[in-house]
Amino acid sequence: MPHFTSSYTPLQYLGQRESNPPGVWERPRSPTTSDSSQIYSLGDIWVDTVANNIYILSDVTNNVATWVLAAVVGGALNTLTGDVGGAIAPAAGNINIQGGAAGAISFSNGGAGQMDAAVQVDGVTISIVANELVAASSGNVNVDGFAGPGTDPVVPDGTGQITVTGGQVAAGTVGANVIRTFSAAANTYTVQIQRSAAVAGSASANNGVCHFDSAAFAVDANGFVTLAGGGLAIDQVAVQAATGPGTNPVLPTGAGQITINGAAVAAQSIPLRSHSIAANTLQLEVQRAATSTGTDATSQGVASFSDTQFTVDANGYVELLGGATGTAQTVGAVTADVITFPMGAVAGTRAFDVTVAGFEATGPSGCGYSIIASVRTTGAAATSVPTPDITVNEDAALAAASATVVVAGNNAIVRVTGVAGLTIEWSATLQSVFAS
Repeated sequence: MPHFTSSYTPLQYLGQRESNPPGVWERPRSPTTSDSSQIYSLGDIWVDTVANNIYILSDVTNNVATWVLAAVVGGALNTLTGDVGGAIAPAAGNINIQGGAAGAISFSNGGAGQMDAAVQVDGVTISIVANELVAASSGNVNVDGFAGPGTDPVVPDGTGQITVTGGQVAAGTVGANVIRTFSAAANTYTVQIQRSAAVAGSASANNGVCHFDSAAFAVDANGFVTLAGGGLAIDQVAVQAATGPGTNPVLPTGAGQITINGAAVAAQSIPLRSHSIAANTLQLEVQRAATSTGTDATSQGVASFSDTQFTVDANGYVELLGGATGTAQTVGAVTADVITFPMGAVAGTRAFDVTVAGFEATGPSGCGYSIIASVRTTGAAATSVPTPDITVNEDAALAAASATVVVAGNNAIVRVTGVAGLTIEWSATLQSVFAS
């Protein structure tokens, strides 16, 4: 309804009078959803007298109130406090915020309720704009090299930006520094690292990044490289002798291989030696045995033996065919068999030449016997041929001792007899010839 003064003249019109004006509630807090009792009506105004905020009740559903913040009543700025120095009071209602000398730090109006700040570090301006850090270069970047359209120095684009990338290049491109900066496009440079190369010797200019053949190398989580299987690599082998086209040292083939052969060669004063006679190859040579007039280590070597004169057992032990050796001990007047010699399965007669020695340590005393004896065999049973010829040499203390050749089964036996009260050590050798 219209609202006038009491005279109701047009000049006395006071505006429209609200029939149901909103309630205005002043409280020392902000409203909550529980402030929904019947005393509040939609459109009522709540004034937070502490925070100086104004709220309007926009909805009440199931006794849950919705109060909408309508306005924030600001107060006067009394002081401004920085990181150090305490609170600063305004002068004539104003507080100045100023940067350092030569524009090191600058502040600008960022709009309502916001002030932007910027700082220059080594020619790069770092700004805080709307709670974000923004960096813009105000200078150039010198690089190690460039190729058009790249430049040196590299200059920023219109937005103050220089693009930096990474890459790798072929071995030898960079050189001793291994890593370089290189501009190949405007406003851009690349940090380049070269790949490694294989060379004949130490050369730092060929250092670089690389990867490794998994069949030959292992690389752990720290990048430590070892040979597959561990150990040290062999890249050459020194030999005792080389005959062209062999070499010393012997070098591997392109595939990393050295061939090793074995060979028997004529007596050459070295029983076993390594010898290269072809490229990438060596052979281990063992010489054949040679005759000599006396002991001679340089004549040793591999040999084979006449089966009509020698026997060779499974261990390579060589004996004269028809020969044997043996030892025994007698304690008291007992017998001992020093050598038992099988007569074999061929019927015939074998003549023996036997030498026996005995030694008694307490005397000391000694004895010796040379025996010529013959034994006949049917190939299954042996018989002594009368009578053995025995030559005796004895100290008096061993006069009761003896040695002879007897038979048992199909064996010829060199048998000795000791002396009562004495211990005698015996040794014998036997040589023979056979006729059938």
